[in-house]
Amino acid sequence: SCHHCIVYRFFSCSLLPVLIISLLIDHIYYISSSVFFFFFLMIRRPPRSTLSSSSAASDVYKRQVSTQSTGLACREMARMVALLVALLALTASAAPTPAYADPCLYVLIADATNPAFQVSNTSRQGDPGWGVDMTWKREANQTVIHSDIWDTDGDSFFEVSSHGDSCRVDTGSQGLDPGASIEVFQMSGLQCVPTLREGKRDGCFVFDMALKVTHSSDCGSPNRPNCPPPIKPSVA
Repeated sequence: SCHHCIVYRFFSCSLLPVLIISLLIDHIYYISSSVFFFFFLMIRRPPRSTLSSSSAASDVYKRQVSTQSTGLACREMARMVALLVALLALTASAAPTPAYADPCLYVLIADATNPAFQVSNTSRQGDPGWGVDMTWKREANQTVIHSDIWDTDGDSFFEVSSHGDSCRVDTGSQGLDPGASIEVFQMSGLQCVPTLREGKRDGCFVFDMALKVTHSSDCGSPNRPNCPPPIKPSVA
């Protein structure tokens, strides 16, 4: 998923399309008004029996004034439409976009089958996360991490560490492919493998996280950049 700040998402996803629409409306107005004026001048009324030079000039002047008035009215209408589109886009972007079905997950790390570990918040390439409410607690000899995803492009990041070795995990939604997902994006001396459990807990997907102290699966560094792909359970 994308890892941008809130301000960048707001301007790139909301204001840029509005500016493009406004420019297109202006171009369409100029082209249509020019074509309309050309054909309007090409249409000539049948000559009257006593057509003087003064009356002909008056007719041309009236046609020009009428064309200019029509053009000003069309331009004002186009601007009003562009303003309305801008207001609707800003109103839609002000509220968070809700995630699709199953917008939450649990990650369970058992004490008995894993080395001693600690869980803490972390970031990903300077992104502290947004759009996901993540909490963790101790429960029956295991650590339970809960991610409540309220934006389709949201992310939260946590780190599991054990005696200097660690892995980093992203829980959230994948933007263009929304829905709860989990991704181990960095491993350094600690292999972390999430496995989807059958059934759900409180309507959320549940993953068991297995830990192993080893450098064989290190990833997320310049020397070994490729980590396992995100896991996105299918919605039944």
